[in-house]
Amino acid sequence: INRDLPELFAPLGMLYLENGDIAGAENYLVKAETAEKAGAEIEFLRGMIYFKRNENASALAAFEKSIKLDPNFAEAHYYRAAIFDRLKRDTEAVASYGEA
Repeated sequence: INRDLPELFAPLGMLYLENGDIAGAENYLVKAETAEKAGAEIEFLRGMIYFKRNENASALAAFEKSIKLDPNFAEAHYYRAAIFDRLKRDTEAVASYGEA
């Protein structure tokens, strides 16, 4: 795999994150931001990094931006709902889970 292809930066960042390497995920987030205009996948990666750090307000903002860029991004809806759960915003959590 050529790890220097811009279209792979966000997916590679997610792989690093899934393996517990937040610094590696951030590295690919920076590469993705530099190489591409902001997109739903990049914002989702940003949200997941914040989610893993329990930075709820920042995660929520990133997931909402991801949804704005791609209203059908089910994972972004799901994790936005998870943030609402963390924040005890039950009505919003239920609505967002319904959109996932």
